[in-house]
Amino acid sequence: MNETPRTYDALTKEITSAGFYVKPPCKDEPFRRVVPATKYQPGRGYSGNSFWIACIGEQWFLGTWGGMLYLMPISDNIGRFTIEWFNHDPKGLASDFESWIVEKYRLQPFDNDDFVGLIGS
Repeated sequence: MNETPRTYDALTKEITSAGFYVKPPCKDEPFRRVVPATKYQPGRGYSGNSFWIACIGEQWFLGTWGGMLYLMPISDNIGRFTIEWFNHDPKGLASDFESWIVEKYRLQPFDNDDFVGLIGS
């Protein structure tokens, strides 16, 4: 299967068209990332299940709030992964993704120090 380049805009459109939300990238962060979430309340922000997604060079990464970091080997799967994960667990906020979905989408654990090296370059 060939990997095709994605953009944050296309990813956001795919996720929001399924009824979820995406916090746009912050300019104050050390790297550009978006945060998809299952809920949004005006004046209160994003909540429910969420994690972050970043593109560094040609590589797409998924990070959990529990500190887990994964490389998504096929960028076209990011939107499908997000939608399936949110439909499975719309209210929870897990420190890691469940093994069945990690295996299904062939997420590759990625070392945090290696990631810091990528964003520093």
